[in-house]
Amino acid sequence: MSMTSLLIQWPAALTRFEFGSLLRYPYILDYPMFESWLLIHKDTLKHVAIGHLSERGDRRLFNATLFPHLEYLRLSRWQMSQVSVEFQADDANILGPSLKTFCWDFRVFDEHNEDWHGFGKTAALWVEKIISEAVAREAVLKTFQIQFKPRYGDTELAWGYPWDWMVDLRERVFKPTGMGLVYSEPRITKEQWLEWLKRPDRKDIEEEEYERSLWETDRPPKEEDKNSEGAKFESWYQ
Repeated sequence: MSMTSLLIQWPAALTRFEFGSLLRYPYILDYPMFESWLLIHKDTLKHVAIGHLSERGDRRLFNATLFPHLEYLRLSRWQMSQVSVEFQADDANILGPSLKTFCWDFRVFDEHNEDWHGFGKTAALWVEKIISEAVAREAVLKTFQIQFKPRYGDTELAWGYPWDWMVDLRERVFKPTGMGLVYSEPRITKEQWLEWLKRPDRKDIEEEEYERSLWETDRPPKEEDKNSEGAKFESWYQ
């Protein structure tokens, strides 16, 4: 029995559990493992957030249907697949009987950042199928979050603007159901991104330098940007 499982069993009751990413961990960890370890707290858990674990582990998602009081679940997109994501029938098991918020986390805690094309047609289709399942099951899901803050330095026009897919999902899929879609605020607007792509010198310019020029010329800073100590870690669009 691992030390992690022993620590999970230690509390008499657990209502909130979070575990970060462990890409360099020498042993296999995956969502089914945590699922089995956390079952001892199935009647008290309300919040579970688990990051990107071993690439050699099982790709099955966390089965929230086994946790009757779980209200919030955050899982890593990259634990599902390192390439294109495709909907599997048991993916719908994230829709637990009390789950109100699901967060699909695209963050990468490694030597590189999220890929700009990490959210595109196939990711949007996966979200659409999950919401279709939620409607069919009459799930209590209220909010779907997409945590996605990619760098754009190496982007190409053919990859498109990821937030176009999110806006389409919000208008076409979520609004008719009454469920909400919220997603990370883009670092630059679509128009600014298109201008970036036109620059012949963009390979030699740091993204931060380009963004500073935008703040100086295109838009006033938000209140939270004026005081970095009070700035929010994440801003959401809805």
